[in-house]
Amino acid sequence: MVEFISVRSLKPGLKDLQLKCIVLEIGRPNLTKDGHEVRTVKVADRTGSVNLSLWDEPGKLINCGDIVRLSKVYTNVWKNCLTLYIGKGGELSKVGEFCLVYSETPFLSEPSLELAAVQAQIQADRAAANNSGPGKMYSNNNGPSGGTNSNVNIPNNNNNSTSNSSVNNTSNLGTDPRNWPNGNFRVGANSNNNIPNVNRNTQGTNRSR
Repeated sequence: MVEFISVRSLKPGLKDLQLKCIVLEIGRPNLTKDGHEVRTVKVADRTGSVNLSLWDEPGKLINCGDIVRLSKVYTNVWKNCLTLYIGKGGELSKVGEFCLVYSETPFLSEPSLELAAVQAQIQADRAAANNSGPGKMYSNNNGPSGGTNSNVNIPNNNNNSTSNSSVNNTSNLGTDPRNWPNGNFRVGANSNNNIPNVNRNTQGTNRSR
């Protein structure tokens, strides 16, 4: 049985996380130099809310009020804000709509100088491990590393029942543009959903009452 971590338990440096949450807000897309769209998505569960960064197609497919399951997620600090990212081999799946108890407070992505200090220490530890080992490790000071592979499976749900059809795009609300390196996502891969496979990069915010 999958064990989900609560939003309130999130802190910098965690990885391989599983979460179930509801999309509250979807930020307007920020276009990178490579032409990719990056969105900041605000998600929440009963313990609090946090920002999730999504690249390209997944940010277009989800809607406010969607209940999503996230796998192989990791945390990072960007501009002093705790943020979630989908890691290599990770998955974002829509599992329902609206019917999820949630709380917007505490909002874990509020800017915090303390978080910046924690992230700096994590990066220093990684750099030290890199210098002491035979291989070279990428130290990321400007956001998450690129090259992430993720399966994003988003069926069109009505009344919490999953159907095998693609999800329509939604209008995006709010602004919180981010600019991270590229990641590689396979939309609809390894699923029975009728969402075509595309190579995309993701990261991203959504609201439901």
